[in-house]
Amino acid sequence: MRNVTIRRCPSCQTIGSQTDQLSAELRNDPDTKVNVVDGNKGEFSVDVDGRPVNGKNGDTFRSPSEMAAEIRGAEVAAAG
Repeated sequence: MRNVTIRRCPSCQTIGSQTDQLSAELRNDPDTKVNVVDGNKGEFSVDVDGRPVNGKNGDTFRSPSEMAAEIRGAEVAAAG
């Protein structure tokens, strides 16, 4: 079971939307538990079992699908 924690800015609509999309992608996976918590202003960070996952590509957000695929692959890489 993967434990995913998403910390997001409590007031930024763009980060809120990114969080919602990523959460929706991951909640369909029965081997993943998603926990969304309020972070600092401007924050968008993702941890999988305590390991950070990069949520940005330069100055733009990575796609929720791309991040979800990496998160799902994190367990495979750790097990292999």
